[in-house]
Amino acid sequence: MQDNQSYSKGIDFDSLVEKIVELTPIQLEKLNHFIDDMLQIDDFSSPILSEQEKQTLSKMLKI
Repeated sequence: MQDNQSYSKGIDFDSLVEKIVELTPIQLEKLNHFIDDMLQIDDFSSPILSEQEKQTLSKMLKI
């Protein structure tokens, strides 16, 4: 299991943006709902995602 620092350093943001751009409208809607739910539930004073959030985003974006 990766620690939070190595996870954040391992993200290729250009690749992430490309994956988001390639999402279908249905996938974008699901991603939007997931992010909206995160905003309602979580306190974003910490920039670190929980393991569950990482897994969900990884599955949605296939990263």
